[in-house]
Amino acid sequence: MRKPVIASLVSLGRVGRLALVGLLFCATRLVEARSSADIQSGTATYFTARSCQLEGNSGLWTASGERYIESGMTCALPHRQFGGIYKVTNTGNGRSILVRHNDLGPGRGPRKRGVIVDLTPAAFDQLGGKRGINRRGVAWGEIAVRVERVR
Repeated sequence: MRKPVIASLVSLGRVGRLALVGLLFCATRLVEARSSADIQSGTATYFTARSCQLEGNSGLWTASGERYIESGMTCALPHRQFGGIYKVTNTGNGRSILVRHNDLGPGRGPRKRGVIVDLTPAAFDQLGGKRGINRRGVAWGEIAVRVERVR
């Protein structure tokens, strides 16, 4: 015969009940943290090999060790969990694309402005973004996006 849940909680004692409540609290916090990390809203920029070289990087290789290909459907995110597939949606026109994470970025300066993802020019164009080059030769262009981890 199984004990009712309340009787089981009473038999735990005060310390056991506090530990159980703490465990449940931590578990809900982990679920909340995971869901907020998997879906983010902000802006997206694009980066070219030339803009990477002007910032001091090689422009030829990504942080994951792959060759940088401007026509690829890849992105740069500020964490090292390379290989993940992300769905990026342009909140202005509703277009969505799937990109693979293979590089680190955006830098601290753009992140302070709300940039959450750097895309290749091909991915940026697919979302309907307008590209340009500033006076220093660095690529610019931002669109409002929603980034969601798919796998």
